[in-house]
Amino acid sequence: MQGSITRKMLSQLETMADIRVRQEDLPAASHLLSEDEFLSLTGLARESLEELVQLEWLACVRTREAILYQMSDILRVRKLDRLCSDFELSTVGGTIVVDLLERIAELEDEVRRLRG
Repeated sequence: MQGSITRKMLSQLETMADIRVRQEDLPAASHLLSEDEFLSLTGLARESLEELVQLEWLACVRTREAILYQMSDILRVRKLDRLCSDFELSTVGGTIVVDLLERIAELEDEVRRLRG
């Protein structure tokens, strides 16, 4: 086997260098959405989206052609919108509640992991 790399050696090299071997399903799927797609999927008004970005509660990626948003933020924004409308919260108040709910979920997961 001299001169050839085994799967085990490749795995060790990837771990050491934090290298990931690309799969054959290229191009890679993007986890970013255009502003219009994001607005459509969340049901937000453009002004509300701009407010969340100004509050730095949502991060966006700015390119020359577009402003892109994370697909993972869709559920966060829907939860925020639902909380704000159900409990008549301000946007700032709603972001605080969503952040606290996410933190509680993380802590519950950690407790389950530690007990397991």
